[in-house]
Amino acid sequence: MKKVVITILLITGLFSQNKDDDLLLETVGTLSAQGIYLTYSSIGTTADGYASGGYDLDFSSTVISELISFSQVAKDQLTLLISSGILSGEDITFVAQLITGYTYLISEAEAFNQFLKTDDEKYIKEFDKYRLQAWDLISEMLELE
Repeated sequence: MKKVVITILLITGLFSQNKDDDLLLETVGTLSAQGIYLTYSSIGTTADGYASGGYDLDFSSTVISELISFSQVAKDQLTLLISSGILSGEDITFVAQLITGYTYLISEAEAFNQFLKTDDEKYIKEFDKYRLQAWDLISEMLELE
């Protein structure tokens, strides 16, 4: 846990542009790190809940659809942030990584959603592929491994 806190503090330091913007940018950095991590966890929890029988089809479909929507909104907003010209240097790199991460998470959730609709095992393989890509990026960004 200590490493995660230190990592988040380091990430928030990436967003520091000048003294006037430090608090806002540190908050954005912290919430961004938390958001992508929790989205990853929520998709996995939903899939595990369905696989174990704890969640039914309707509940799982609803949650996954909401996670796809939330992730798309986050990705779109981060894309606007990059194109705004507000950020520079390492901040742009970090936000670009978040966008890539959300792309993986959306693909992972969409694959699971397709599995729920079709019961076709090929979507589980696709789900796993994007889940691994998302985790590799998230763990690298947050220095979790």
